Amino acid sequence: QEMVSEGAHPDIVTYKILLDGLCDKGELEMALNASKVNDAWDLLCSLPLRGVKPNVITHNIMIGGLCKKGSLSKADMLFRKMGEDGIAPDDCTYNILIRAHLRGGELTTSAELIEEMKSCGFSADASTVKMVMDMLSSRELDKSFLNMLS
Repeated sequence: QEMVSEGAHPDIVTYKILLDGLCDKGELEMALNASKVNDAWDLLCSLPLRGVKPNVITHNIMIGGLCKKGSLSKADMLFRKMGEDGIAPDDCTYNILIRAHLRGGELTTSAELIEEMKSCGFSADASTVKMVMDMLSSRELDKSFLNMLS
């Protein structure tokens, strides 16, 4: 609000930083100093009204925040909505969702996401590979997941 009153309109980078902090802390009121936006989801949805087009980075932050809070169904919904809105997911998007679904024990969904990620030309990042290796060691997964990643 202070930025706007000073004539400096926030851009996507400003909102990305704000959204990132909100997803990590869940303290929107402190960040915005206003009651117009109640949570990170509302902030993401309000960006077009503020003249800012959300991009893949802002969506990845929100998806990561939803996954961290255990709202996988909302994260999956936002992931699918990205495509409808013309925002292509990137390798980061897929890796966030794959790790979240693996943590949740949703092996079929994880496998589907891995296949979709590979069909888009993306690959697993180091965090995803490490998670799969750890789950292989603890016998939560079988080698087919490691084979899928390679």
